[in-house]
Amino acid sequence: LSLHAALPIWPSRLGVASAATMVGAAIGAVGLSVAGDAARVRYVMSRTRLSLGALVGTTVAARVLEAVALVVVLAGGAGLLHRLAWAPEVSAAAIAILVGIAVLAWKPALRVATSVFPVRVSAAAERWRRLVVTPSTASALALCIANWLAQLAAYWMASRAVGLPAAGALALAAL
Repeated sequence: LSLHAALPIWPSRLGVASAATMVGAAIGAVGLSVAGDAARVRYVMSRTRLSLGALVGTTVAARVLEAVALVVVLAGGAGLLHRLAWAPEVSAAAIAILVGIAVLAWKPALRVATSVFPVRVSAAAERWRRLVVTPSTASALALCIANWLAQLAAYWMASRAVGLPAAGALALAAL
């Protein structure tokens, strides 16, 4: 669903996005995950008039959103489990990503941050801000975070059900 919700790059229909996700997941389950993404792009291309560039951009945007969501979930979980050796690094990365998102989202901060660069960089940053800072991107990020939290909960419950110690740490490691 994040493929459908997030992607201001191309307007899609929910049915095409859902079917493409199923095709990609099926192929990704038996092969490399990149093969699933390629199948998803091919499926959407066969059903719409969208360009390859727009679809690849959409796929990359979806993967970036998933990575950001994963870092946010790991940081939150690591913050709750202080005993993990990698908790400070993941928390620092999550804070850096959230600050970057805030700078990108708030136009005056973006202007100040890009003022030291040439005009081309500032213009490119503004184009990216208009593309990325949309309600659909926010909803897609929320879906990605919910997906990672559901996976974390499933791993935690499975660990608890079989009586494994440190179920929370195991669930985070499984992500």
